[in-house]
Amino acid sequence: HTGEYLAEKVAECLKDYGLATTILSMAMDNASNNNTLLRELPHLLPSDANVGTHYQIHCF
Repeated sequence: HTGEYLAEKVAECLKDYGLATTILSMAMDNASNNNTLLRELPHLLPSDANVGTHYQIHCF
C-alpha cells in the first residue's frame, strides 16, 4: 500500500473513533510508505492534531 492510501485510512479511523486530536506518537518501522503516511496525515486531520514525522517512534 502507498503511504498516501495508508494516511487516508488512518485519518478515517482516527476521525471515526474521535481520536484525531489525541494522538501522542505512532510506533512503526522505517518503511518508506510509513514515512509518507506521517508526512501526509497532518493534511487530512484537524489543524490542532499533533501528528507528523516528529511524532514517529521507530520500532527495533
